[in-house]
Amino acid sequence: MGMHGVYEDMTPQQRYRERNREKLRERSKQRYKRTFADPDALRRRTEKKFDLPEGEINRMLIRQGGRCLITQKPFEDKPRAFCVDHDHETGEVRGLLSQKANSALGFLEEDPESFYRAVAYLTLDRSKHLIYVIGSLRNPSVTDVASRLREEGYDAFDNWFSAGEKADDSWQDYSRRKGLSYTEALQSREANHVFRFDKAYLDLCDAVVLVLPAGKSGFLELGYSVGNGKPSYILLDEETENNRYDVMPQFADMITSDIDLIVEDLNGRFRSEV
Repeated sequence: MGMHGVYEDMTPQQRYRERNREKLRERSKQRYKRTFADPDALRRRTEKKFDLPEGEINRMLIRQGGRCLITQKPFEDKPRAFCVDHDHETGEVRGLLSQKANSALGFLEEDPESFYRAVAYLTLDRSKHLIYVIGSLRNPSVTDVASRLREEGYDAFDNWFSAGEKADDSWQDYSRRKGLSYTEALQSREANHVFRFDKAYLDLCDAVVLVLPAGKSGFLELGYSVGNGKPSYILLDEETENNRYDVMPQFADMITSDIDLIVEDLNGRFRSEV
């Protein structure tokens, strides 16, 4: 079939594109050059798109030292080396990011807790089961229990204990000096950082051990873990076992004053997986 027959089967638009292929290709190249290849033109176009003042992109690059705010790596010397990151709900521009960093935000749906879990995940030794040790900053038994679990070959999370027994009191005093109520202090960056850091490991752990005596936070962490189906244990202290009875701890899988029984149960659950 000759070209005449081919043209007969085409729409007028298709015939035009076929006859002017080279002209259209060159026009496309020029359009790309005007739109993307010229750095200044691209920045002006980007500023218009995000309703930014003229020259704002250059000012942002200077402020960031020519680096991605997340990776801290210098942007490559090419027109489309960075993305303008913005809040999709408010439209507010937050900064300039590399293509990969901007994609990472999107893939994790800009959820801070997912990023904390990602960081925590990268720190774990996945050859070991992670046991989250719950307790009070004032309870020295926390480190003893964690050491016992590590001796058994588990990865025990008790790093939160290193903040010291007065950490909560100091945070309360600091917040009050800033004029913050308790509910306002809970919304601070500092409080959210600590919460998300601990919660990330709580989400990733394989089991939890609550070491008594403990406060409200400890029982909230235990309840959260029980609700997520994680093996949960309560290690009783002498005062609780002898003086302070309560029925609701039965949500836990085991309540005992003997750490050896907890270790035995953990081994039965996890060593049988190997």
